[in-house]
Amino acid sequence: MRYLLTAVALSNAIVLAVASPVAPQVDVVRVLYTFTDGAYPENIAVRANGEIIINSVTNGRVYTIDPTLRSPKAHTLVQFDPQLANSTLGIVEYAPDKFAVNTALINFLNLSAKSVAVWSMDLKGRDKGSSALVKPHKIADIPNAGVANGLTSLNGRILLAADSKFGLIWGIDIHTGSVRVAADAEALKAPDLDGVPVGVNGVHASRDGSRLFFSNTNTRRVSEVRVRHDGTFIGNITTVAELPTGQLGADDFIVGRDRSLWVTGIPNFVNKFSPDGTVVVLDSFNNTVGPVPSGVSNPTAAAFGRGSKEQEKILYVTASWGVVYAVDTSRV
Repeated sequence: MRYLLTAVALSNAIVLAVASPVAPQVDVVRVLYTFTDGAYPENIAVRANGEIIINSVTNGRVYTIDPTLRSPKAHTLVQFDPQLANSTLGIVEYAPDKFAVNTALINFLNLSAKSVAVWSMDLKGRDKGSSALVKPHKIADIPNAGVANGLTSLNGRILLAADSKFGLIWGIDIHTGSVRVAADAEALKAPDLDGVPVGVNGVHASRDGSRLFFSNTNTRRVSEVRVRHDGTFIGNITTVAELPTGQLGADDFIVGRDRSLWVTGIPNFVNKFSPDGTVVVLDSFNNTVGPVPSGVSNPTAAAFGRGSKEQEKILYVTASWGVVYAVDTSRV
């Protein structure tokens, strides 16, 4: 999560990228959609049919977009009660076409939150492009959370939510609604810096649920650790990527099928870390049509397309100033 008022499974571990960043030789980034209703996209997921799901950190809404259309439109999927949530944050598919989402009432001035909760959205049988609203049901409240940000499914039963304020990972049992601290480690904390501290941000479990990858905004790193079935850590935490000099913080990320790591970097970057140590920096995330200062977009999260081999090559990137981008990864 990029706080607006402050400056596929892996078969092997990703090697910490140490090579000098290189710029891509072709223009591979295009604007897919720009919101005009005040939405600031925070996180993203993709249905099996290829439809994109986008959470907004500013208005308590979840949207869908069909990226295959010539002129895509955004449909409101869920509008949360503004008394319960002004922000929708992390999102993950925990069962076929069932998605969990973090919500909260957030005060961005001091990074405080109330009414932190995790909800489920069942999209089974929902046609692609439908504009009908879905009624979510609550999985659990997280009453002691600071800000529940990134969200991942560990094994279909346990959700892991990143607490960016307290530097914790919460474990939520989907079936019982029980909540506990799954992990509390120094690598999850924000260092003592000026401004609002933001620690662990994005979290993604490997497909077999044996390992967890997480980003830390203020340390500018993505790390890996082995985990038990309940999300507790096993052994040492390893840094697998660190943002190039000049990038202020790491937001969310995604892992490609080829074990590449795609990390969004504040204020205007998406970085590809390849297993061979090569780093490619994409810096074409300049919003020229939305309400953005100085051409900055602030990419916040990324997800690969689904539904066809061509769509699987496209990386969809959300940006906090209201823009969704499409990146042709076959040309990176």
